[in-house]
Amino acid sequence: LNSRIYVLPDFDRPGGGPPRLVTEQWPSYWHGISPDGQTLLYCARRQNQWDVYRIGVNGGPETRLTDAPGLDDGPEYSPDGQWIYFNSHRTGRMHLYRWFAHPAPTARRWPTLLTSRTSRASTPSAAR
Repeated sequence: LNSRIYVLPDFDRPGGGPPRLVTEQWPSYWHGISPDGQTLLYCARRQNQWDVYRIGVNGGPETRLTDAPGLDDGPEYSPDGQWIYFNSHRTGRMHLYRWFAHPAPTARRWPTLLTSRTSRASTPSAAR
């Protein structure tokens, strides 16, 4: 449970450099990157709660995007960067949710449920 997120060096550049730590806190499990390559989405356990977070590829403060009880996991940006998709066990069953990514998901506290209450969802994967 001590997983952290690193950014690998640019291997096309001479010298590339060492992997760079992005998330200071752990555990943090990377899932998605924004279409512009500037923001990472990941799930992390903080205060004994699994939620979805966002951070810049150069590190800095992390932003907690979800705060419902239960596991929130598998965040991904849509190919156009307008939506964030994730799965959550907040209702007692795993379901797929989305919300508008800009200016910030925290402006809308309740994401839209995309799967039916009787179905189950798995980790989203946005086709690019």
